[in-house]
Amino acid sequence: MKLVDMLVGLVGPSLKGYVVKRFGKEIQFKLNDERVMSIVLNDSCVRDHYDEIVMKVIGRNGEINKVGVVFEDLFHHIEDMSHPNRITKYITYSANTGECGWYGRADDGDIKAIRQMVKDYIDMWKW
Repeated sequence: MKLVDMLVGLVGPSLKGYVVKRFGKEIQFKLNDERVMSIVLNDSCVRDHYDEIVMKVIGRNGEINKVGVVFEDLFHHIEDMSHPNRITKYITYSANTGECGWYGRADDGDIKAIRQMVKDYIDMWKW
């Protein structure tokens, strides 16, 4: 699975009613006639360990607002409690194969938290 596909899978339900365009590791969609939103997975600390979602609202004259939310702020437990070593949850990406996946299993509550956060941010700017 490619990184952009992982991103669409994570936030997809929050994007109902929007035409989503993919650009490399980023997705964009039109909020209204004046604004476009960009969402990208970011590796905030370690290269190819994606642990943050960055969302930008872009207007005709450039960037209006930008926010980055790390998984640690969203998840009830940042560690995968089912793993014997309690490994941290993040999305890993291999530049060699172009494949990505979870390192540390994200549970349903984690995915819901990501989707709700994205939906709330979209709702704040769609007027």
